[in-house]
Amino acid sequence: MSDVFKAVKGLINRSGMSAWNVAHKAGCSEATIYNWMTGRVTEPHLPTLLKVAAVFGKAIELTDGELRMADTPASVAEKVNRAREVVGYWRRWQ
Repeated sequence: MSDVFKAVKGLINRSGMSAWNVAHKAGCSEATIYNWMTGRVTEPHLPTLLKVAAVFGKAIELTDGELRMADTPASVAEKVNRAREVVGYWRRWQ
């Protein structure tokens, strides 16, 4: 099992979304996501993997012959905005 696939499975687990929600947003079948999570599939089709990663604001890159996950500019901007909110709340309550 590739590291990228493990990372995507981790994203799905941490998201708290059901297999149906992830599949609906990615445009694939619920059975596909369920098979990933139960271990019936160890290497997914790349187009499906790309779609599911995009649901979480991630991109899959090919670097030095290996796949790796990277943040998209939109997901980086969202993280910065969330960090600003946390800092703002923290400063307000001090």
